[in-house]
Amino acid sequence: AVVSTQSTGDLAVELTKRDALTLSPIIEKARRKKINEDERILKWAREILFFLEYSDALEAALEGGSYEELNNTLIKIKDLGFEKKCARLVFRAKLKTERIEKFQTLLRAMLEMNHMQMQDLIDYNDPDECSSENPAPTSLVKVLEAVARLLGGEEECWMELQAMVTRMGEGSLKRRAMSCEVEMIPYETISEVAVLLREVDEISVQQECPLALPIYRWCHCIVEERFAMTEEEHLVNQDKLAAALPSPPAAPEHPKKRRRRKIPAHLHPV
Repeated sequence: AVVSTQSTGDLAVELTKRDALTLSPIIEKARRKKINEDERILKWAREILFFLEYSDALEAALEGGSYEELNNTLIKIKDLGFEKKCARLVFRAKLKTERIEKFQTLLRAMLEMNHMQMQDLIDYNDPDECSSENPAPTSLVKVLEAVARLLGGEEECWMELQAMVTRMGEGSLKRRAMSCEVEMIPYETISEVAVLLREVDEISVQQECPLALPIYRWCHCIVEERFAMTEEEHLVNQDKLAAALPSPPAAPEHPKKRRRRKIPAHLHPV
């Protein structure tokens, strides 16, 4: 027996829609029947459904999934040979995993700073006091102001910045950094921190206060990640808008002019 005309007709329609939710039950219905010449269509449908399921999973992981979900889905898509079919999503996913890995590496470096290093970090006098000896380097002040703003604090003067670094318990700098959610930081704050960090660079931090390097790099990574997320949101919105817009009308087909065949001279009537 052949798959019924109704089921193969529905299958052909759903193949053009490429909708996993409606395609799946029709494939299941056709699979229960005996297959003859429609086996090629059914096999094709299964492949499309498989691809749609994994591309949808990758898109969901990109929008709000964990690093493990994103990385595991990428590995599965590569194993199945779907990388070229969803190249745009794969490219975005690879960029995001690289950013997450960099962020985690820099966060670990900052968390590995021990209590003695934290104390040495702020073992300077107030730079705003003209008579003070051993004033805090400008690069260190800028870095600590940047991390304070990223973590939602309002510390500005040197004494407040010192207290932020030496605070223990739940409100410690490390605990606050661990619970920092990049996507929740207001864009205005990120812009302000970017301006602060432009006033220093890695070389000046290295020369003036090497202990501040892990914090500087973490702050810099946070700013880059937030800007990248904003750009990614813009690209996603563009894709959604393009998908929602109606397709342009097809150009009207003009009937082809029939070419008049030439009659050889020797066949012309006299």
